[in-house]
Amino acid sequence: MQNNEENAVTLCPGMARNSLGAVAAASGAAAALWLLPSPPYGAVFTACAALLAAAHLAAWLLYNRFGQNPAIFRALVCLSTVLLAVIVSDTGGISSPFVLLFIWIAFYGILCRPAERWLPPFAAGSYLLGAYFNIPALLGLAASVSRAVYRGPSGEALSAALACGCILFAGAAARRLVKEIDSRLADENSEKAHLLKKFSDLNSSAQIGLIAHRIAHDLRGPIASISGYLEMEMAQKKSPEEMETLSGLSQTVLNMVETLQGITRFGKPGGVAEEKIHVPDFIRDLLAIASFAPFAKGVKFEVVNAGLDGVCVNASRSELQQAYFNIIKNSIEAVSGNPDAKMISIIISRAAKDAQISVSDNGPGIPEDALRNIFRRAVTTKKDGTGVGLLITRDLLMRNSGEIKLKNRAEGGLTVVTSLPLA
Repeated sequence: MQNNEENAVTLCPGMARNSLGAVAAASGAAAALWLLPSPPYGAVFTACAALLAAAHLAAWLLYNRFGQNPAIFRALVCLSTVLLAVIVSDTGGISSPFVLLFIWIAFYGILCRPAERWLPPFAAGSYLLGAYFNIPALLGLAASVSRAVYRGPSGEALSAALACGCILFAGAAARRLVKEIDSRLADENSEKAHLLKKFSDLNSSAQIGLIAHRIAHDLRGPIASISGYLEMEMAQKKSPEEMETLSGLSQTVLNMVETLQGITRFGKPGGVAEEKIHVPDFIRDLLAIASFAPFAKGVKFEVVNAGLDGVCVNASRSELQQAYFNIIKNSIEAVSGNPDAKMISIIISRAAKDAQISVSDNGPGIPEDALRNIFRRAVTTKKDGTGVGLLITRDLLMRNSGEIKLKNRAEGGLTVVTSLPLA
């Protein structure tokens, strides 16, 4: 149990309501003993039993409406405990057979509402009141059963101490039982959440792999045709200007082939060879490419190294290029609709044994409900987006022992925090 607010609810409400009905029936039957020709108990016992029956019957009938109200529960428990103290006093005090019901109140009350820690001590105090005071005599009435006479006060004290110990132990045992059950449920829920996340991750990777191979299958043929055409054109006599253009096109096709090979690795374990990458230079080169793209027009980039020019990581350069290009491209698209400043800030820092790269923008951010499920399924806030871009980015970073987290900025916009082990 985390706090008293959580413990304020009734555990096992169905069982609690059935118990109210059972107590009402038992108390009503005890009160009905008065109708016998020679009733075993007197007027005090009968009145208390009738009050108990009426209170529990009312609680049973109105349970669906007031059953979760802590004040109703406390009032009913206090009334039952006080009336039971009067019954114990009326039926022999310390030797009364109804002493056992105090143990039941302490155990069952805590079992239903673990937050009510006052209940066992209150039950023990009420027992002592009924055991040591002749309450019917105080009311000017005769007791139903004569009070037991022990050989000395030590016998009474021992019996009372034993009964109080049982009452307090019952409450403690119930609380321990509830905590143990709650702990096991928390462990099971945690394991369930872990398994669901694992399944979600596997499912996301499977979706990425399927989409990637479809893309590769659809593009491989046209790229091969273009490459063959360029080779034939370059084999013919051309002017230097034409050869330069064809050479540039050929290099572009080679880059497309390399990218296509990278796409087919999405959703699969493993990756290409690692190399030592100087992070500030890597980010600077990547921004030099991204800032000249047509869709980056009007966007202002800011890079903060925090005096850490020597930050390096061991990773696959091509995979990090794809991952961080996706992140920066998403930020550019996020600020593209801004009527005024379009800002993207990149901060390079150290976090323990990791290099941390944070990309922040002043765009609209992501709705919190979408942010919570951003890596559980293909979530997108773009009109024509597929939602797999971030999943691919996470896949690339994880393959290089990296992590990625997204959070909305208080002043507006989104921050993507990534980390990679330092070289």
